[in-house]
Amino acid sequence: MISDRGLCEIAQTCNKLEYLNISYCRSITDKSLITIAESCRNLQEFYFSEAYWITDKSISHILNSCTNLRSLDIVFSRGEIKDTDISSPNLKYFDISDNDIGDEVVEAVANTCYELEYLDLGGCGFITELSICNVIRFCPKLQHLELGFCDISDTTIKEIACSCLNLKHLDLDSCENISEKLLKRLDPSIHIENCDSTYEWSDSESNSDTSNHNDDKYSLTSNC
Repeated sequence: MISDRGLCEIAQTCNKLEYLNISYCRSITDKSLITIAESCRNLQEFYFSEAYWITDKSISHILNSCTNLRSLDIVFSRGEIKDTDISSPNLKYFDISDNDIGDEVVEAVANTCYELEYLDLGGCGFITELSICNVIRFCPKLQHLELGFCDISDTTIKEIACSCLNLKHLDLDSCENISEKLLKRLDPSIHIENCDSTYEWSDSESNSDTSNHNDDKYSLTSNC
């Protein structure tokens, strides 16, 4: 398994890297990630799932130094990721699922990552619905949104209807405070997954209920 020392040597030698995947290298720390941030400024895709010892310090370095970054995956990292100074305007793919992050991280994403198309917050049980709604509101290009096991309600669905006009996939695994009736008022082209079943509009349902759906959709978005 690669160590901080080995990773630092790679980063300093291969400083034109555009793609790097060090997922499951559980012994790495902020030291090597900061070296990567300082040496590999051309990075466009960076994946380091299950990096147990990283903190928001190194993540801030990555996001602020690698300005060409398009994809970032930090799933299930056990380090302290509570407050991140994010400046990554080109980021399109961000998976931070299964982390104990707070609202500060989500708000930072909302305030700077306007180009996001894919966002996975699944399993982030400490973030509030308010911050989730903010990131939905300020990231209008979202096409894929994962909110499984998040504490959300119909308020989030209404925000999605108002703001996520490009959404194609929505995961609501174990989100039990959402009414099925409200889900059916979303754009029928959205593929919705929830805890009990996969809900999609069939062609026959869409055709037979077009007028009702349009009325429902209007009522859902009329207050946007």
